[in-house]
Amino acid sequence: MTTPPHPPFLHSRKNPFSLLVVLSDQATASGYLYLDDGESLDIIETEDYSLIQYSVMEGFLGSELIGGHGCSVAGVAVLGGIQVFGLTSLPTTVSMNGTVLPNASIEWDQTNKVLGVQLTISNMNYAFNVTWR
Repeated sequence: MTTPPHPPFLHSRKNPFSLLVVLSDQATASGYLYLDDGESLDIIETEDYSLIQYSVMEGFLGSELIGGHGCSVAGVAVLGGIQVFGLTSLPTTVSMNGTVLPNASIEWDQTNKVLGVQLTISNMNYAFNVTWR
């Protein structure tokens, strides 16, 4: 995940995040995002954090909250885009949660074979999926 810098870090978390996906030779990927409020000391005991797992297989990117109760930061953190590296060609359709996204939300870098998807996930504690075909 990336977010534009904005000191202090607490303010930076209010900027939209971007999820970077780098596909393996088998077109799969996986990773985790951990978020907490950055201030509390008893995060693990109170489970006031979010551990989110992302996985990609066969053109399907899924997210799932796998740890914590879902922290308030993840509830206000916005996922504003996804970049997928390693595709061989521009997909004909890209969908989020089963809804086809408009072409204006899709970018394709032919030189570097990178798919860019602009979207707004306003609560990263909730599962979502993005597919491309």
